[in-house]
Amino acid sequence: PPFIAEAVAQAAGDGVRALLALALAPHYSRMSVGAYRAAAEEAAARHGLTLSCIESWHLHPGLISALASRVREAQRQCAGDTDVPVIFTAHSLPVRILEWNDPYPEQLQQTCVQVAAAAKVRAWRFAYQSASATGEPWLGPDLLDVARAIHREGQTECIVCPIGFVADHLEVLYDIDVEAKELAATLGLRLIRTCSLNDDLDFISAVADVIRAHLPQGALA
Repeated sequence: PPFIAEAVAQAAGDGVRALLALALAPHYSRMSVGAYRAAAEEAAARHGLTLSCIESWHLHPGLISALASRVREAQRQCAGDTDVPVIFTAHSLPVRILEWNDPYPEQLQQTCVQVAAAAKVRAWRFAYQSASATGEPWLGPDLLDVARAIHREGQTECIVCPIGFVADHLEVLYDIDVEAKELAATLGLRLIRTCSLNDDLDFISAVADVIRAHLPQGALA
């Protein structure tokens, strides 16, 4: 907590009449950001507030620059430097989102292309991670399968950059730092994860810039 409805209620109680909603997930999916937006709209309507929403910001230059900087930091830890393959990852979602023409997979690929170019990555691939056992198929390939494939190609190092996650939490600290690294160790593959953006100044500046760009003219006057 607070949940979205609680935050909106508190804002209304504080006298706020208009809200701008930004999900700290840069890539839009109807199943994630879309659901957050629906919850915010319902709560705003209940309290008579005006609500604007930022749906995605996956190509914002500040975000791309911050992610590329973390990749370059990881490259400096590698013997092969820019030749080391980079695996960009994001949270998997059920395959059924493809039936909705959901933009999530395409937006992820767009971010990968931009970050790889900015960091001068010569070899990269994309993987999903953290799929849930719900009994339905989830998007792949999975991070662990991609790590195995890189090992079979004769690589001894790889970098994992979780572009779908802006902060350290379970999917980063366990699914990558424990589960993926344990697998890599059994393969003899050195796996280096890029540092999360968290509250680093370059990331906070990017978020602030996204917000400023969506505020009504004169809102900051």
